[in-house]
Amino acid sequence: MELSEISLRNVKSISEKREKYFNKLGVFSLLDLLEFFPRSYENRMNVKKICELVPKTSVSVKCRVLSVSTRQIRRKLSVSDVVVSDSTGRMKIVFFNRKYDVDRLKTGNEYIFFGEVEYAYGSFSMKQPQIELPETQSSFTDTLTPIYPLTAGLTQNIVRTAVKNALIYAADSVYDNLPSNLRQKYTLCEKMYAFNNIHFPKDNEALEAAIRRIAFEELFYVALGLGLIKKRTKDEPSPIFHNFKTANELAETLPFELTNAQKRTVREICADFRDKKHVNRLVQGDVGSGKTVVAAMIMMICVRSGFQAALMAPTEILARQHYSELKKYFEPFGFKVELLVSSMSAKEKKTVYETLRNGEADVLIGTNAMIFEKAQFSRLGLCITDEQHRFGVKQRLGLSQKGENPHVIVMTATPIPRTLALILYGDMDISVIDEMPAGRLPVITRTAVGENREKVYGFVLGEVKKGHQAFVVCPLIEESEKMDLENAVKLREKLQNGILKDCRVGLLHGRMKGAEKDEIMLKFKNREIDVLVSTTVIEVGINIPNATVMVIEDANRFGLAALHQLRGRVGRGKLQAYCFLNISDMTSFKRLKIMEETNDGFKISEFDLKNRGPGEFFGTRQHGIANMKISGLSYDISLVKTARDAADELILSDPDLTLPENRAIKKTVEKMYTAI
Repeated sequence: MELSEISLRNVKSISEKREKYFNKLGVFSLLDLLEFFPRSYENRMNVKKICELVPKTSVSVKCRVLSVSTRQIRRKLSVSDVVVSDSTGRMKIVFFNRKYDVDRLKTGNEYIFFGEVEYAYGSFSMKQPQIELPETQSSFTDTLTPIYPLTAGLTQNIVRTAVKNALIYAADSVYDNLPSNLRQKYTLCEKMYAFNNIHFPKDNEALEAAIRRIAFEELFYVALGLGLIKKRTKDEPSPIFHNFKTANELAETLPFELTNAQKRTVREICADFRDKKHVNRLVQGDVGSGKTVVAAMIMMICVRSGFQAALMAPTEILARQHYSELKKYFEPFGFKVELLVSSMSAKEKKTVYETLRNGEADVLIGTNAMIFEKAQFSRLGLCITDEQHRFGVKQRLGLSQKGENPHVIVMTATPIPRTLALILYGDMDISVIDEMPAGRLPVITRTAVGENREKVYGFVLGEVKKGHQAFVVCPLIEESEKMDLENAVKLREKLQNGILKDCRVGLLHGRMKGAEKDEIMLKFKNREIDVLVSTTVIEVGINIPNATVMVIEDANRFGLAALHQLRGRVGRGKLQAYCFLNISDMTSFKRLKIMEETNDGFKISEFDLKNRGPGEFFGTRQHGIANMKISGLSYDISLVKTARDAADELILSDPDLTLPENRAIKKTVEKMYTAI
């Protein structure tokens, strides 16, 4: 039986109740638990004397207990003061509601305490430290200690114990899906060694080896899968397009001049068509750079060549916006444009299906409903996906399989560093729209801390009085006891009843139904709402030229790439626009400084990638990197290129993965990409 098929209940210490808690974290099988990697580590090997302590550092101290006293502050709060000492001095340990732990401390005995050191009134102290009893001290300080993501019902000790038991259970069952020749060539440790040392590393060197092995494997399989997709599509015939001048016909009807970057991108794609190549291209362009117009010109060529075109957007709001815009472009030329989204009635969908099947519809705009619904094209020649990283590779394949190897274009407003693009889009050619339309002013960005946050809303009020509009973005929708964040519902009420009482303040969030979202956005677009308080549902694609202010609450909770996209919702007309990053303290001020210094999305993305790693780059797990569970841990980005090179070499030497040493690789890649 494979590890992915073994229930968590087979792991010692995981009861039925605990299994449900693990399920909340996405852990359902033994393999999931082995791949439930720590988010960080505590270095408890750093044992210090009291005289060596430094405030605001986390360390271990080995001390003798001198006295223990507990007092009840109120019914549900007890405080215990423990005075400890070593040969160099004394300090105080404070526990809140930790009676069980405190009762185990015996006066005169030595213990190791691990926690953050504080200094006040001439003495050191620790609050709520971890305690190690004398009989197990060596296990406490001999390794780096893993820190895992948690949910209610699970503690660090429960998870650590479960993972230890899982490692023991799986010791003889872990199958290494990288052959020994590949491991040897790229200096990679064995899979079981990696599992053991990523959870409970012997030392920093062992941890680095474990991360390198698992990161390489993830990157390698994504690169290999994408490389095989590219090989397959190149080997199969694709629709042949002609009538390239029709793109210019559309350009001549536009009320603006195309930028040189837009013209260059269209030429690059047309050159592939003329060479009768299968087009598989990523079009990168910063927010507002005009990617949709480029897509429209290519769709014109497709339809005039006798084929149908499809554009898939990540949200219904964006799909409807594309539908409205593209209808204006295409209907004067006699093209029939259809919309397909999940919220449509069964009757509406049925009509769309029929027009697609009989060839009456020329262009379909929609969400991933066009993959999973009964949409069947009569002659699909071109698939365009907007913000591809929100879909994933399998969904891209799902759309393209609706036709006979149709051409594929992916658009993204997330500036992706080339190193990461090699993995995310390793099967694609890349075009970059690196020029903004004439007349656009750079958005002025400022970080607001403390009382300055309130002044921001005074500025918003001033802009509304000028006839302009504003976005306010929050990370949460409802109250959370665990995270002290502003949320959309609460903040909207606060603003409407406070400083913005004379403004029309609207609310938009992801839990609203499609029709509700559309109604709110239409009101905002028609200037019936002055200030729109929203969650990140407005991150991608919404176009409100009259909006001049973007306020992002708790900006430290977002990745820089996400902040840059949110900022791109304003400054889309000729008016000067402003973005305010509201934070509660100075902790993240330095990281956010780059947002004030540049509007260049590529500079920001490089900085974000370097500082947060590829897994956090998009601020979401739906970024297209297939199951990259290691991605939250930092690793050398040069490994991306190494893994990519290894995949390319393998495809060149054994394109069908038929050699005996590559059977394990073939089995793994077929699981990941069922369409290959």
